[in-house]
Formats: sequence, C-alpha cells, structure tokens
Amino acid sequence: MIRKVIFMMALCLCGQMQVNAETMNDGTDDLVPSGINEDMLRQIEPTYLKEVAVPSAWSSNWFVGVSGGTSAFVGKPHGKGNLFDRMKPSLAIEAGKWFTPEIGGRLSFQGFQFKDASKNVRDYKMVHADFLWNVTNSFVKDHATTQRWGFIPYAGCGIIHNEDNGKSPFVINYGVLGQYCLTKRLAVNMELGGATTFRDYDGVGASNKFGDNLFTLSAGFIHILPALPLEWKKNGEVKGLCARGGFEITDLKWTDGKVTLLKIKSKVGGNLRLRTATPLKMADGTSLRLADGDNTNPLMQPYRMPAPIVKDKSKIPATFLPETVLYDIPTEAGQEIVLVCRN
Repeated sequence: MIRKVIFMMALCLCGQMQVNAETMNDGTDDLVPSGINEDMLRQIEPTYLKEVAVPSAWSSNWFVGVSGGTSAFVGKPHGKGNLFDRMKPSLAIEAGKWFTPEIGGRLSFQGFQFKDASKNVRDYKMVHADFLWNVTNSFVKDHATTQRWGFIPYAGCGIIHNEDNGKSPFVINYGVLGQYCLTKRLAVNMELGGATTFRDYDGVGASNKFGDNLFTLSAGFIHILPALPLEWKKNGEVKGLCARGGFEITDLKWTDGKVTLLKIKSKVGGNLRLRTATPLKMADGTSLRLADGDNTNPLMQPYRMPAPIVKDKSKIPATFLPETVLYDIPTEAGQEIVLVCRN
C-alpha cells in the first residue's frame, strides 16, 4: 500500500514538472529589447495622491495688491479723545508669494497719517514682512479645486517711521485677512491689522517698553501674477529630463519658442516616438521619418483612458492645441540622438 502511494506521488510530481517546463512563444518576444523585465511591460495607470501639497515653483503663485482704509493710533499714555476721534486715512501696497495652498509670505508698504496722543496729525511710513497662513485651505482635501473664500491670519515685523520726530523703531505686525476670489487671478480682500511699537514713537512715553499701537481697517484687490513672464518662455534650456520608454533628454534648448537643439539618450533601445511643435532633423541633415500606425515600442504604449463622466449643462472650455509633427526614430541601447530645427 505504501509503495502505491509513493508511486502515485512521484507520478503527479513528474506531470507537474512537465507542465511547468512547457513554454509558449507567440512571436512577441522578438519585439522586446534586451534588458527589459516583465515589470517594465506592465500597463501604466495614473496614480493620484490624496491630501498631498507640492510646494510651488519659485516663479509661480506671486501676487501684488493695493488697499486703502482707515487707521487709528492708540498709545501710552492714552492722551485725548477716543478711538473714533483718531481715525485717519491709510494706504498700502504689497507683494508676496504662496509657497503652498496654506503657507505664504508678503512684503508690505503702508503709510499716510495718524493722530498722536495730543490729537496732532502726523505722517508715517511703515515697511513690514509677514507670514501668511490660509486657514481655509488647511481644511480642504482637494487643493486642485479653487477655494473662493479665504481666512488668513498673519504675523510679521518691520520698521515704522515718524516723519515729524524722525523716529524709526522696530514694529510687530499682526492681523487677519478675509479674501474672496472673483477669478483665478483677481481677488478682493478686507484686512484688520495691528502694529505695536515702543511707547515713545509719538514722542511721549518710555523708550524701552512696547505700548504704542496703530490699528488699520482696509479693503483692496489682490492680483495673482502669471507663472512665467512671456520673455522667460521665449528662450531657455533644460537638461536631465527622464521620458517614457527608457529615454533621457540630456539637453533641450529653445529660442523664440522654437527648439534649436535636442539631445535624447536611449537607455534600452527601441523606437522613439517624438511629438514636437517644431519640425526637426538630425544634426547631420538627415530627414526624420513621420510616424505611421501603432508604436512598436512596448514601453511607450498609450494608456487607454476611459470616457469621462460629464455632468449635464457643464460648461467645458474649448481646448486649442498647437499643430505638431510626430516622428518615429529607431534607436539602440546607449545611443544619443542629436536633433536640430529643420528650418
């Protein structure tokens, strides 16, 4: 009985080994360049990261603003009159940048007039740098959606100058901003701010203690600047960009918006399908072959995007794409392709 069981187990094991040894070749192995494993041939699908904010580039999310309102000076000693007796007009201009949807900074210049403890009208100027925190965006999970309302506390420091007595002491700034976006580039805001400096700023009080305050209520406009001025886009150069299919853009130069030099290194070989708005040729003058049919490179297969679900009565803006040329360039592993403008 034991011999029969051992014989049946050995027979099953041999059959399993024979099945595993069989391979099928449908002719597609010849299309795969050497050095490519199975993981590299898998279909690439988009991945979305939730609750992740990437810091903006240095050239983007800059803003400028202008505002006007009223200010009231309250110091120690308090002096004559109440808060409303001391109101005088105030103007301000500012420039800043949002580093993330929540965190930003600005530099502001403010000035005009104020009434001191004796109710004398004085001229002043103030420059301060502030740290901005958009509390509204801190509780938003989808930063891709523009938030119309913003509640922005801030704090900073600077220098305030009294035109009459010549004093320019250190000042601490603080306040809150309420903001409403009219468009993606324009917003209106209302600001309630304060500035605290030493008690002798108005000429009366101790010079080593804080106690003189200037409170401001103002309203104005904020304009978000474009990411890059047009002059910056006309000329430029980038190096070391990785592209799909095992390719690396080692050098890319453009002048007046047209590509003048393009160097591409092929790491694993295969067909390079290149789309460009600038007609190109090889550096030695050889013409490039226009692309035809499906791409034979298994690493550059397109992702089949499912049809989007569009809500009824949705207004989708028209998309205008520039005319482009599509090339197919055969490459070998380690080869560098040098292309120049055809015109």
